[in-house]
Amino acid sequence: MGHAVEYVVDIPGTSFNALFAPEDRASPEDIRFYRENDAWWEATIPSTNKRIATELTGLATIVILPEKYARYLIDEATKQRVIGWEGVVKRLLPQARIVRLSESLRHDWESQVGEYWFRDAELIEGFYAWIKSQEASAWASL
Repeated sequence: MGHAVEYVVDIPGTSFNALFAPEDRASPEDIRFYRENDAWWEATIPSTNKRIATELTGLATIVILPEKYARYLIDEATKQRVIGWEGVVKRLLPQARIVRLSESLRHDWESQVGEYWFRDAELIEGFYAWIKSQEASAWASL
């Protein structure tokens, strides 16, 4: 089993959710459910057919693409799909800090600080400092 391509987007999950058309957004009730049940919101990125899973309950947003990080590194078609999605996100959020990383790298961070770090402003800043010390092939700043 491979690890997914993931992103940490430095905006609250509710702000990320607001990027979607009203009929496609998670409702406040949905977000409460996700928080209470450790669930992820699944949606299609606007103007693409790319399905994502998103953690909407924090001060930062975690997005998971249905692409394997190892395939992204070695397969040109996978890389182009990922880069295409990144272009959409960067156009929607030109000022946001966005980091692409492997799922395994996020798990490494969570093993040090806990699973809900994305709900704590200090731990989010800690993540952005920590990621810079990690192997360059496992992450990139967009």
